[in-house]
Amino acid sequence: MINRIDEEGKRYDWQRRTGKRIGQHFGLTDNGLYAREDFELTSNGDLVLEGGFPVLRKELPIPSYGVVYPGDIKYKDLNGDGLVDSYDEGAIGMGTVPEFIYGITLGGGWKGLDINMLIQGGGNADMYFREDAAWEFSQLGKVMRHHLGRYNPDDPSTWANATYPRLHPSENTNNHRKSSYWLYSRNYVRLKNVEIGYNLPKAMLSRVKINGVRFFANGNNLLTWDKMLGWDPESNSEIGSAYPQLRTWNLGVKVTL
Repeated sequence: MINRIDEEGKRYDWQRRTGKRIGQHFGLTDNGLYAREDFELTSNGDLVLEGGFPVLRKELPIPSYGVVYPGDIKYKDLNGDGLVDSYDEGAIGMGTVPEFIYGITLGGGWKGLDINMLIQGGGNADMYFREDAAWEFSQLGKVMRHHLGRYNPDDPSTWANATYPRLHPSENTNNHRKSSYWLYSRNYVRLKNVEIGYNLPKAMLSRVKINGVRFFANGNNLLTWDKMLGWDPESNSEIGSAYPQLRTWNLGVKVTL
């Protein structure tokens, strides 16, 4: 928690860094996606257009980041002035720094067989993803699996349960900006290391004058449970540029003379 920090004067409490978490995210607070019912409709249920653009209902705040359509991200007007702008940017989600990190070591053995493992994880943190890590066609690039949940203006079956905004062929000034919509839980559990070994019985080794032979197999970074779109929860890259941790396997034998 930041108890005191030198910062310029803020108009609203939600904009201040003092009293917030270390690494606290600041941005707009999303209110889901715009539905067709958020716009003026004709008697036939079609969008009312003015100058070729849809018209928001009068009771909704006006976004200052460009024209919006059904399926675009809707933001909260925190100060209630009827306009969504920089004054509505405040603390969102949790910080980038996990509030706790833990590790659990387990091990056991039976009749020459032994197993040891390390489980680690962290919690109470959020990661902001943008551009290549989350957005569609970023830098004229790829689309990803989570884009399949997009709002499709031509498919009514997607309108109520879309998990991603409508797609744009390039950067969209309303959707592609820092907001709570692009925060992902950084909580994770990782099976960091597992080793399984077997010691040959000493009776078997007495004739060859060897004190011990142990065969073993181990692996690192074997499994991870998280909600990070496939990115490494221990990485701090917002755009997915960090090289992922490698999953490795090893086989070996240890001979004690």
